Amino acid sequence: MTGRPMVTTVPDQLAQLRLHAFRERYPQVIIGAISRRAWQACIPEPDDGETVVTRRTLGDLLDRACELLGDLDHTTAAIAATLQPDQALAVDTAVT
Repeated sequence: MTGRPMVTTVPDQLAQLRLHAFRERYPQVIIGAISRRAWQACIPEPDDGETVVTRRTLGDLLDRACELLGDLDHTTAAIAATLQPDQALAVDTAVT
């Protein structure tokens, strides 16, 4: 035991933690829920275009967005390690 309280989350909460960390790392990428069944990301391209990605789950969307951005080290373990044990988690479904 490390003496550090364990943080337990359900899959949706873990995806929300990943979303928060992703938005901090890539503020130029717009991510939001487009319906109750789909999430979408708009990734700006250097030539004034954009790549639009749609996935059924937030976790799948974040995986694909990280892949497209070449960020293969953006793992849930690294994000979960930064979470403070007493940090409240608010579900974020707004398009920003």
